[in-house]
Amino acid sequence: MAEVYFRIYGNKCKLLSDLENGKKTIELDKALRIANLLGLDVELNERG
Repeated sequence: MAEVYFRIYGNKCKLLSDLENGKKTIELDKALRIANLLGLDVELNERG
């Protein structure tokens, strides 16, 4: 994951650290971009 992150954001490690540690407040656009580069799908479902 670190290699993908560095391709996008250079040496700014805070976001990567926050993602890896499960921080509850994260910038969604950046998290989705990293997920996309990793080949992951993100799915939102209605509660209930």
